Amino acid sequence: MPEPMFQTLFDATGALAWAPVDAIRERARRRARRAVVATAATAMLAVGLIAAGVAATRNVHRGPPVAPLTPTPVVTVTDDGFLRPEDIGTGYRELGFEDETSGPWTFHFTMSMLNCPPAQTPPMPDIARARSLGRGTRPAEDHVVQYIFPYRPGDADRSLADVRARVAACRPGNGGSITIGAERFAGQDSLLLVVHFGDGSTLTLVHVRQGDLVTELWAKPERSVAEYQELGRTAALRLCQC
Repeated sequence: MPEPMFQTLFDATGALAWAPVDAIRERARRRARRAVVATAATAMLAVGLIAAGVAATRNVHRGPPVAPLTPTPVVTVTDDGFLRPEDIGTGYRELGFEDETSGPWTFHFTMSMLNCPPAQTPPMPDIARARSLGRGTRPAEDHVVQYIFPYRPGDADRSLADVRARVAACRPGNGGSITIGAERFAGQDSLLLVVHFGDGSTLTLVHVRQGDLVTELWAKPERSVAEYQELGRTAALRLCQC
């Protein structure tokens, strides 16, 4: 007995009237000829369109050549732009330099911890550099951390405007808060941000702009507002040496 599948196929096709073999071959030849003719016609049409396009291009009036766009140079951050151990106090030493990407800032991390919305289109700096100064045994419990962010012309000013807007819009819960404790005390613009995380821990961030550079610094243990402002003014003078 054949398999049920083959039996069904035999039953369905047994009554069909199959065309003679010669007729099937002739149909195949006609299909092949039509395909060749259609392909040739398509190729001729494509060649004609290309030729017409080239001729039209030759007849178009060409304007003066456009100069290629030149990237706007970014200020290079040098070691001279950072605070020095003597700027902080007696016994401080360099804990190291490091190159970073354009983020994250301590400010952006802080806003995330406070569950405040991120900026929509913040101005992005070029490659940032960081430096730490500290005193005491390792790990130093008394240190100052500083970042310097180089911006394209105009973006440094926009970056501090973005910080102000985000602080004003931030409404953290669970006892957290972020406020502007002082501003415009150093450089061409500056901010002192006072942060309470709601669990008893605090952080003070200082942002200072000088030209197209913005520096951010924070310290442990916390300093007074007057001490932070003095550090900001010294940082602004150092930025002028980049």
